[in-house]
This record gives sequence, structure tokens and C-alpha cells, in this order.
Amino acid sequence: AYEIIAGDWSSDVCSSDLFPSHDTTATGSITYPMLSTSGTEADNVASRTAKAWVHFDGTNVTSPASMAGVAASFNISSVLDNGTNDYVINFTTAMADANFVVNSVGYHKTTVVEGFMAVFQGSQTSSSIRVQFRVTAGAGEVEQVYVTIYR
Repeated sequence: AYEIIAGDWSSDVCSSDLFPSHDTTATGSITYPMLSTSGTEADNVASRTAKAWVHFDGTNVTSPASMAGVAASFNISSVLDNGTNDYVINFTTAMADANFVVNSVGYHKTTVVEGFMAVFQGSQTSSSIRVQFRVTAGAGEVEQVYVTIYR
């Protein structure tokens, strides 16, 4: 378990028992395992931050692609309504390649959905990601969508 004591990590949090094959670097009063081999703090921070993210209302997204329905975003140029609960999210600045991680969730804030909602990542390129939601029949368009991209 991780424990913060008086604003600092306890001395055993980053011990070799927990992170046996990792170097560490200090950031303020908290020590994290290194995520990059460059040894610079800038590279270490870049490895931990989202490269793109978006929050949009699926009922207001349009075709052709635009920023309609987007409440907030970072590094997103447009969102395309590709069909019911099917969206293509385009990046302002492309990723280095298509090997990025996508976290996404959606929900109906006004409709009670009984059953399930599943998220599928479709085609993924360095410049876009397709996100699809499968919900119980008759549930309609996902009202709130949140997507985060890490690389």
C-alpha cells in the first residue's frame, strides 16, 4: 500500500523491493520510477502525460467532422459522427505512430440503460482513432463520451 506521510512518501515506497529494475528520479518531494531511459525529467514527464483527450456529447457530434458537441479537448482537431455510437476522433498533431493507448468511457446521463455498454476501439492511425460504443438495444446515442490517448 502507498502511504503519504506529512506530504512525503514513506521511505520504503520506492524501495528496490517494489521497483527492483527501475531507476528513480525525484520530483519535488515524491519519488517515481523512471519511465524513460534518457534520464531527463522532461522525457519522464512526457511519458506520463496524455497526448490528447476529449469530452463530447455524442448526440451533438456531426458529419462532416467538426468540433460540434465538444465540451473540452486537447490536441483534437475534430470529431466525426460515423453512425450511432460510432465516432472518429482526429488529432491536431499526429502521434509518432499508431502504437498508442486509448482509454474511453461513455454514458447516458438522462436514460437508464439496463444491460451493458461496451467500448470498442476500431481503426487506429497516427492521426485518428475510431471509438464505438455498444449499448443495450433502444438505448440511443451515448450522451457523454470521454477519451484519453497516451503514447
